[in-house]
Amino acid sequence: MSRLFFVILFIAIPFFLISCFKELTDDINNIDNLTWNPKLALPLANGSFTIGEFAEELSGDNFGTSTRDDGLVVFHYAQDKVFSETAEEIVNIRDKNYNASIRPSGASLPDLPISGTITEQELHEFSVGSSENDKLYSAKLKGGSIQIDLNGNFPASGELLLIFHGLTRNDAALETSFQWNYDGANTQQFQRTIDLSGSDIDFTDGGRTFNYFHFTTSLTLNYEGQSITISENIDLNMDILSMEFSEFTANINRRVITRETNEFTFNFLDELTGGVYYFDEPAINFHFSNGFGIPIEATIIETIAHSNERSDLGLTGSIVGDPIAIGYPSTNEKGTAVETSIGINHQNSNLPAIITWQPNTISYTFEGVVNPDSNDDIHFALDTSRISADIDLELPMIGRFRNLTLKEHYDFNGGDLEEAKYALFRLQTTNGFPIDAHIQLYFGSGTGTFIDSLIHDDTQILKAGLTNSVGKVTEPTLKDIDVLVPKDRLGPISEAQRLMLRARLDTPENDTRSVSIYEEDRLNVKLYVQTEFEIIL
Repeated sequence: MSRLFFVILFIAIPFFLISCFKELTDDINNIDNLTWNPKLALPLANGSFTIGEFAEELSGDNFGTSTRDDGLVVFHYAQDKVFSETAEEIVNIRDKNYNASIRPSGASLPDLPISGTITEQELHEFSVGSSENDKLYSAKLKGGSIQIDLNGNFPASGELLLIFHGLTRNDAALETSFQWNYDGANTQQFQRTIDLSGSDIDFTDGGRTFNYFHFTTSLTLNYEGQSITISENIDLNMDILSMEFSEFTANINRRVITRETNEFTFNFLDELTGGVYYFDEPAINFHFSNGFGIPIEATIIETIAHSNERSDLGLTGSIVGDPIAIGYPSTNEKGTAVETSIGINHQNSNLPAIITWQPNTISYTFEGVVNPDSNDDIHFALDTSRISADIDLELPMIGRFRNLTLKEHYDFNGGDLEEAKYALFRLQTTNGFPIDAHIQLYFGSGTGTFIDSLIHDDTQILKAGLTNSVGKVTEPTLKDIDVLVPKDRLGPISEAQRLMLRARLDTPENDTRSVSIYEEDRLNVKLYVQTEFEIIL
């Protein structure tokens, strides 16, 4: 059998076998004189990279992106909602004990034992207040009780009626009565608990005052042939316990809400570790929702960035220690909440330096002050009223970035190159980013083990697209990268089953100018291969 050499230029793709011969020659072309023939090249991969696709690879369920009206890309990272104490945790109506001796006046008592009836009424009044000495005006009660203990020694039958003014249920004044018959032992003993759930209470005596509680006793005695003296009486012991409101009106005293320290976790920054990122306009936004009908101020007391690799870095700037008014609903907006946003940003703090620090967490401490100006307005709250805050980190893609890495993976059948004399790979690139890109192709095994990289020189650098005065790309840069892989390198590559196309975006290391990345900015990479085989007949 004679040996003939046929030179065939063809395209290799995963799981694709040579199906035809393009040309039959007697001699092999000199590999150094090899030229690219687009008609004979077959595409292996087509990569299209945007900053949005990069963001999709970042970790964290709370991470996302948006675009401004001009198309600028903004990264967002949300933190779990935080809550203040509720109104019923902040405002507590104190328990109250009241004692009185109830007896007829001397003027109403005859000197001799007689039959008949005498009745006397007496007003009882005292103050009921909160633990913070607020001025209570009214409340709807969802809990609480009045416990009454009576001990008497009248030598007569009778009744004691208690009418609680300003304490109503179903628009009727709350009242209770005790009756007894004369038993010759001259003893009256009673105990009773009145449930206050569902009651309304007015602490103002018709708008005259505040913290006011009053009731009337009406004592009726029926003579049973025994004289009644002023030394005889009924001792009243009353406890008002555990008043719980579903809503109230009051003038709330100035007070400091307990400082709360919370932590903002930067899960998605794990992928950025090792690079250098300087965002010009980062912001941490606190979106407060206030259900208290009370003026409140919030102050950022302390914010510290914590890094596992570096020391802590504290937040500085005008935002720190500067009280900020939180909006609140008016009396006719009861049951609603008013939104207020507070932003820590590059204009009021050193937040750009904090983010560049690449913290793992940021701890922040807020202090709230209720009624900071001690005004005398009427405030209100429901028992469930509270302040909540949605917190998010906003990172507009304006700044300087190094090691911003984008990747795509492809299947590959390296066995199609096993008999090739060489392989000429071409990367056709279009860089629409305002940042230089470093392109590289990696060959890997089925398990992801690295075998080889395609480019071994500086041809991988793709210059940034041309930009206008505001840093927006007006014209992408084009570049073809040809890489000739000789037979000795093709041996290991023929074992490859996976390709990874990687693009790393970098602003110049010593350049302090910022770039802006927009939604339409894109890096396109097309990979082709052209090979030559030796066929032995």
